[in-house]
Amino acid sequence: MEQFKFIKNYLKNDKYRKSFNELGMKTFSINYDQWYEEGYLGKNYINHSFLYEEKVVANVSANKFNIIYNGELKKAI
Repeated sequence: MEQFKFIKNYLKNDKYRKSFNELGMKTFSINYDQWYEEGYLGKNYINHSFLYEEKVVANVSANKFNIIYNGELKKAI
C-alpha cells in the first residue's frame, strides 16, 4: 500500500507544481501556475504538501514578509 510522502519547496519541479495546481483548481478554483509564472510564488512562498501516489493531496503554505508595526519593521509569516 502506498504511503503519504511529505515534500516542501518544490515549485521548480514541474510534475509536483502541476499536481499542486490541480489541487488548487479543484479546491479553490485558483490557478497557481499563473501566479508562479508571474512571479508571485517566489522565494518567500513556502509550500508544504503531502503526496499520495505521486499526486499532491494536501497542502499548507506560508509567505515570509516584512511589515511596519508601530513604526518598527517586523518579520511576519
